Amino acid sequence: NLYYATPEGSVVKINYETGDQLWVNNFKNSYLNFIQKINYFYIMNNVMKYVITGHKSGIGKSIFDYYAKQSDTYCIGYDKSHHLDLNDPKVHSDFVGNCKDASVIVLNAHTGQQHISLENLYNLYKQQSKHIIVMGSMVSKLWKTPQEVPQGFENYWSQKKLLDKSIEELYNPNIPFKISIIRPAWVDTQLAQEYSGKKLTIESVLNSVRFIIENKDAHITNMELQCTN
Repeated sequence: NLYYATPEGSVVKINYETGDQLWVNNFKNSYLNFIQKINYFYIMNNVMKYVITGHKSGIGKSIFDYYAKQSDTYCIGYDKSHHLDLNDPKVHSDFVGNCKDASVIVLNAHTGQQHISLENLYNLYKQQSKHIIVMGSMVSKLWKTPQEVPQGFENYWSQKKLLDKSIEELYNPNIPFKISIIRPAWVDTQLAQEYSGKKLTIESVLNSVRFIIENKDAHITNMELQCTN
């Protein structure tokens, strides 16, 4: 299902499995074409556009669902479960193009494209007023070398380290292109299901994202979230 908000504040749900001709011919192309159509409608109605990756589960879903229900925003999501994998060059090209008129972009999906997406967006739009929220992780701080990383987390850790490196290199306080990274500790999501220690709630991460986006007095560049004792 695709959820998006109308200017009146209602949430519209589109089910692409009901037989609607828009979806059954070619879901990926239909979805991308549909996005182009609603873009024009919402821009003309002065509604802010948010683009969110990894929006079908966990943290990304909570962010998407929250902002899709606000009357002054509408959301576009990219998720591999919808055949919109950012590792697909066509999908990634469409994603980057769709960010041209977006006010806020949340890079949540961790499929190896976070740092690449960030670098592409920066190179194209660094002179535009945009706020990029990047979902990092405390694991990049917790484990310093590959030898310390537990089995099964090697790729996740290496991707977050590449992300940290990109953010450090791209930071520039003198341009309107703002980057904020949130580094939560373990969060109660499917990724951390084997971790037996205390976990942050998804709601606590959502609240942190909201604080960063909605705080107009300061640009918060880095936020680290730890569980309370």
